[in-house]
Amino acid sequence: MYNKLGNTLRNEGKLTEAIAVYNQAIERDPQNIDAHRRLCAALQVQGPMAETLDAARKLVELNPGNADAYNVLAWLLVTVPIENGEYQDIDSAVSLAQNACKLAPNNAGFWNTLGVAHYRAEQWQEVIAAMEESMELGVDHPTNWLFLAMAHQRQGNRDEAQHWYRKSIAWRGRKKLDAKLQSFYTEAATVVEP
Repeated sequence: MYNKLGNTLRNEGKLTEAIAVYNQAIERDPQNIDAHRRLCAALQVQGPMAETLDAARKLVELNPGNADAYNVLAWLLVTVPIENGEYQDIDSAVSLAQNACKLAPNNAGFWNTLGVAHYRAEQWQEVIAAMEESMELGVDHPTNWLFLAMAHQRQGNRDEAQHWYRKSIAWRGRKKLDAKLQSFYTEAATVVEP
């Protein structure tokens, strides 16, 4: 009941109310994994970041063998900077993303998260391997291309970097971007010289 109400409120753009409802669901049943997952998603949009990370850590704590829980926390750690473009706990993010991939090796999105985590850890070859695995499993998306472009640029492979960057730019012209994807484009523009 609470989850449905929270979902309705979230879909209507009433995030504060949705967060309150998810918290009520968790108060009634602290083991409600779905409420924790939905709370993380709502908090990621509204913040604050510390509360979002606490909710994601609780999700992992409640369900330590769940690949999705690991991925949610890893994604937050590598995509939401804490200050001055710095990310926190990158080693944990890599480990969490690796665990998600081990538990669900055919999930292309988890490999994408692992690629971003490796990028934050400045592990360029691992970025390339993870993003290629993600694409092989079916995710042909600008996030993969942008991080491939940046990893190749960091390794001095300018032609390969330009290939992936141009592919992402061509795609961007046809789509509306969400804030997270726009932030990746902005980041890539500072790394990959057009």
